[in-house]
Amino acid sequence: MAYCTEDLSPRQIAYCAEDLSPRQIAYCAEDLSPRQIAYCAEDLSPRQMAYCAEDLSPRQIAYCAEDLSPRQMAYCAEDLSPRQMAYCAEDLSPRQIAYCAEDLSPRQMAYCAEDLSPRQMAYCAEDLSPRQMAYCAEDLSPRQMAYCAEDLSPRQIAYCAEDLSPRQIAYCAEDLSPRQIAYCAEDLSPRQMAYCAEDLSSHYSARQC
Repeated sequence: MAYCTEDLSPRQIAYCAEDLSPRQIAYCAEDLSPRQIAYCAEDLSPRQMAYCAEDLSPRQIAYCAEDLSPRQMAYCAEDLSPRQMAYCAEDLSPRQIAYCAEDLSPRQMAYCAEDLSPRQMAYCAEDLSPRQMAYCAEDLSPRQMAYCAEDLSPRQIAYCAEDLSPRQIAYCAEDLSPRQIAYCAEDLSPRQMAYCAEDLSSHYSARQC
């Protein structure tokens, strides 16, 4: 009634004819945008009302119509990319949220959808080669992880998949000949290892090793 005694806008008059809630009256005293008016007609939650006071984008409005979690609301305040919005619609883990804030590559997004181990997450932050990604999907031993960070040769990868002895690892880091590889697969004596480091003739190798 206090408002109806003044010369209000047509839209304000339409609202004053009905006994609105205190919050609705506060909004109707100003000439709001059509979208804001549509929201003010219902008694929204405090968080929704704070957002509806500004003329949000269509996608933001769709989210504000529901009482989202605090983390979702923080993201919906900005007009995110379609992929980011799809993730923000669910209450993701803290680590997933940190990644979804940036528009990641398709492969990175596939990993971020699951709560990976700390070591896997560190690798997924960069767009790794297909072979590296295959390894990072499993929680490898510290030594295996150190090797998988670089794109190794097929033979090196075959060895790194198993946790070799320190001496074997030192040799497998270089692309050895087939004969050297055969020796490195077993833990040889220091003298045998010294000989096998060079590609000896089969006769000399058989006699010495």
